[in-house]
Amino acid sequence: MDSETTKAYLAGLKLKDSGLSEEVIYARLEKQGFSVSLARQVAKDIIIENEKELSKDKLSYELAIAVIGIFGSIFSYFIFDDNFYSFPWLSIVGICGIIWLIKSKRK
Repeated sequence: MDSETTKAYLAGLKLKDSGLSEEVIYARLEKQGFSVSLARQVAKDIIIENEKELSKDKLSYELAIAVIGIFGSIFSYFIFDDNFYSFPWLSIVGICGIIWLIKSKRK
Protein backbone atom coordinates (compact mmCIF):
# COMPACT_ATOMS: atom_id res chain seq x y z
CA MET A 1 0.00 0.00 0.00
CA ASP A 2 1.24 3.40 -0.83
CA SER A 3 0.93 6.44 1.40
CA GLU A 4 -2.17 7.81 -0.35
CA THR A 5 -4.03 4.52 0.14
CA THR A 6 -3.04 4.43 3.80
CA LYS A 7 -4.23 8.00 4.30
CA ALA A 8 -7.52 7.21 2.57
CA TYR A 9 -8.17 4.19 4.79
CA LEU A 10 -7.29 6.18 7.92
CA ALA A 11 -9.70 8.92 6.86
CA GLY A 12 -12.33 6.30 6.10
CA LEU A 13 -11.90 4.61 9.47
CA LYS A 14 -12.80 7.91 11.13
CA LEU A 15 -16.16 7.66 9.36
CA LYS A 16 -16.67 3.94 10.07
CA ASP A 17 -18.87 4.20 13.15
CA SER A 18 -20.75 7.26 11.96
CA GLY A 19 -23.53 5.21 10.33
CA LEU A 20 -23.15 6.97 6.99
CA SER A 21 -24.02 5.28 3.72
CA GLU A 22 -21.44 4.23 1.16
CA GLU A 23 -22.20 7.21 -1.08
CA VAL A 24 -21.73 9.73 1.72
CA ILE A 25 -18.42 8.18 2.78
CA TYR A 26 -17.32 8.18 -0.85
CA ALA A 27 -18.28 11.84 -1.27
CA ARG A 28 -16.45 12.90 1.88
CA LEU A 29 -13.30 11.04 0.86
CA GLU A 30 -13.45 12.51 -2.62
CA LYS A 31 -13.91 15.98 -1.13
CA GLN A 32 -10.74 15.42 0.91
CA GLY A 33 -8.81 15.02 -2.35
CA PHE A 34 -8.55 11.27 -2.83
CA SER A 35 -8.98 9.77 -6.29
CA VAL A 36 -12.41 8.56 -7.34
CA SER A 37 -11.49 4.88 -7.57
CA LEU A 38 -9.66 4.91 -4.24
CA ALA A 39 -12.53 6.71 -2.49
CA ARG A 40 -15.04 4.20 -3.89
CA GLN A 41 -12.92 1.23 -2.79
CA VAL A 42 -12.41 2.59 0.72
CA ALA A 43 -16.11 3.36 1.12
CA LYS A 44 -17.03 -0.12 -0.12
CA ASP A 45 -14.56 -1.78 2.27
CA ILE A 46 -15.87 0.22 5.23
CA ILE A 47 -19.48 -0.76 4.50
CA ILE A 48 -18.49 -4.43 4.16
CA GLU A 49 -16.68 -4.28 7.51
CA ASN A 50 -19.72 -2.69 9.18
CA GLU A 51 -21.96 -5.45 7.80
CA LYS A 52 -19.60 -8.12 9.14
CA GLU A 53 -19.73 -6.59 12.60
CA LEU A 54 -23.52 -6.44 12.50
CA SER A 55 -23.75 -10.08 11.49
CA LYS A 56 -21.52 -11.05 14.43
CA ASP A 57 -23.90 -9.28 16.82
CA LYS A 58 -26.89 -10.92 15.16
CA LEU A 59 -25.25 -14.34 15.40
CA SER A 60 -24.74 -14.06 19.15
CA TYR A 61 -28.36 -12.95 19.60
CA GLU A 62 -29.66 -15.92 17.61
CA LEU A 63 -27.42 -18.30 19.50
CA ALA A 64 -28.75 -16.93 22.78
CA ILE A 65 -32.35 -17.47 21.62
CA ALA A 66 -31.57 -21.07 20.66
CA VAL A 67 -29.84 -21.84 23.96
CA ILE A 68 -32.56 -20.25 26.08
CA GLY A 69 -35.29 -22.10 24.19
CA ILE A 70 -33.60 -25.47 24.44
CA PHE A 71 -32.65 -25.18 28.11
CA GLY A 72 -36.06 -23.72 28.92
CA SER A 73 -37.80 -26.65 27.31
CA ILE A 74 -35.62 -29.18 29.13
CA PHE A 75 -36.09 -27.36 32.43
CA SER A 76 -39.86 -27.12 32.02
CA TYR A 77 -40.10 -30.80 31.10
CA PHE A 78 -38.44 -31.92 34.32
CA ILE A 79 -39.87 -29.32 36.70
CA PHE A 80 -43.44 -28.79 35.48
CA ASP A 81 -44.79 -32.27 34.82
CA ASP A 82 -48.39 -31.12 35.19
CA ASN A 83 -47.98 -28.28 32.64
CA PHE A 84 -47.42 -30.21 29.42
CA TYR A 85 -48.03 -27.26 27.10
CA SER A 86 -44.90 -25.28 28.00
CA PHE A 87 -42.53 -27.99 26.74
CA PRO A 88 -43.59 -27.95 23.06
CA TRP A 89 -43.68 -24.16 22.85
CA LEU A 90 -40.24 -23.74 24.33
CA SER A 91 -38.96 -26.49 22.04
CA ILE A 92 -40.34 -24.57 19.06
CA VAL A 93 -38.52 -21.43 20.26
CA GLY A 94 -35.27 -23.39 20.49
CA ILE A 95 -35.73 -24.91 17.04
CA CYS A 96 -36.49 -21.50 15.53
CA GLY A 97 -33.34 -20.12 17.14
CA ILE A 98 -31.31 -22.93 15.59
CA ILE A 99 -32.88 -22.25 12.18
CA TRP A 100 -31.96 -18.55 12.42
CA LEU A 101 -28.46 -19.53 13.46
CA ILE A 102 -28.07 -21.81 10.43
CA LYS A 103 -29.45 -19.14 8.08
CA SER A 104 -27.02 -16.53 9.37
CA LYS A 105 -24.09 -18.94 9.01
CA ARG A 106 -24.95 -19.44 5.32
CA LYS A 107 -24.70 -15.70 4.61
